[in-house]
Amino acid sequence: MKRGDLVVPWQSCSIQENKEPTFFQRGRMRTWEPDQPAVIVDEFVRMVGNKRVPKFQILLDGELWWTGFGQARLAEVPDETR
Repeated sequence: MKRGDLVVPWQSCSIQENKEPTFFQRGRMRTWEPDQPAVIVDEFVRMVGNKRVPKFQILLDGELWWTGFGQARLAEVPDETR
């Protein structure tokens, strides 16, 4: 997946407005449902200890949100070339 791709979550999941949330600064959160397509806007790798956690920013309903890379898949776009 890369910037500009249309994605949907595998299942309902929580997404957040902060790229690197902390216990005291989580920011707003919302649920992202499988029937809600979003566009990947940015990519980021968050370090948790010595582990790399890839994340991406999505545009959903006119707002920017961050989610884990493994929570989404490419959306199936119907072929309208007929």
